[in-house]
Amino acid sequence: MSRESYLKWRKAGVEKLGKACVCVLFADDYARTTAAQRYLSVGHVGVPARVGDLQDKDKPFWSVALVFTSAGPWMTTARARAVESAFIEWAREACRYEVANRTMADVSEPDELVEAYLAPIRTLLEFAGIDVFQFNREALFTLSRGARFGKLDKAGARVLSAVSKTIEVYADSRLGVNKFPETLEKVQALVDAGDATFDDEAGVVTFTRPTRITASGAFDTLFGTFPKDWSNCSRRSLQDVFDEHRPARPVTEAPVETSEATPEPA
Repeated sequence: MSRESYLKWRKAGVEKLGKACVCVLFADDYARTTAAQRYLSVGHVGVPARVGDLQDKDKPFWSVALVFTSAGPWMTTARARAVESAFIEWAREACRYEVANRTMADVSEPDELVEAYLAPIRTLLEFAGIDVFQFNREALFTLSRGARFGKLDKAGARVLSAVSKTIEVYADSRLGVNKFPETLEKVQALVDAGDATFDDEAGVVTFTRPTRITASGAFDTLFGTFPKDWSNCSRRSLQDVFDEHRPARPVTEAPVETSEATPEPA
């Protein structure tokens, strides 16, 4: 439903619904949105409804709401939270919007009713032309460097947070690394954490599971690579994405030069 219809529904008293529901708020035309609008928020309205449910409803980034509930009374608050948690993970995996939600804690595992409810949703939304849970090919960034590491590299990643310059490197990604002490220290930390293996002779790190890496250093290095080294199918680099979300610098007015008038001779 539209933003206007959704807000009217909420104002009219969602508590009359008598069961919980899950709401997804997003901008309806991704191609026309600005970087500041490419957010998606998932929330639930419990039974009974509370004032604090889905606090993003008043934020300006969204124009469409999807509301998911049950035909019968089985959609309890606990089940709505399980559906909400699944939607958050799906939206993150799709990499189409920046998900405003954090990972949910203390959520019960989906039971048979929830699993049956979730099973057809992505297919139904795709048929309806709603792409919030469809994987965005432009969100896949692959690594491409010069001859020194080109034969060693075979890596993919997605952006977790453009603001904090954090990416998630996919499992089975392979990176050639230099032998600088600071790099080897980071490699050892990944190996110790069980996130990667390291072939010291070849100088290759292989990621065994999805791993988060945050850009660091004066030149925004990403584990020995640079954001400009990672690009997507549209040839946009991670550097382009990071620059798009860079906070604007405050505008300072240039000082006005003044000069005292030279006194005329008497």
